[in-house]
Amino acid sequence: MLTFIGGLVGQGRVTVKQMTDVSGSLLWFASGVALAVVALAFSYFTNYAHVGLLRSRIHTWQDPYVKDGPTTSRWGWFSMIFHSLAILAALFSLAVFVVGMFDVRLAIIRLGQ
Repeated sequence: MLTFIGGLVGQGRVTVKQMTDVSGSLLWFASGVALAVVALAFSYFTNYAHVGLLRSRIHTWQDPYVKDGPTTSRWGWFSMIFHSLAILAALFSLAVFVVGMFDVRLAIIRLGQ
């Protein structure tokens, strides 16, 4: 995208003022990348909570052999919350990226007018 903008301005086909429309769509792409990083962080925290959940259980030599510890339910909630946030952030990231693609398309169409 940056190369495309620089090439058009460098060839003198469009003015810098016209490119502000196209360059505004870069914010959509940058937001999509930032949301993808947030989704990745929530995925990490989901795995961290899963490990905390497993480590919070108490192992015994009597039936049922594995019992919930005092913090097991808390780790379960953390796991579920982080998992949901990771999915939402990933979906928003994809949506913002698609909006950015349509915004670029509209900006390029407006350049020809």
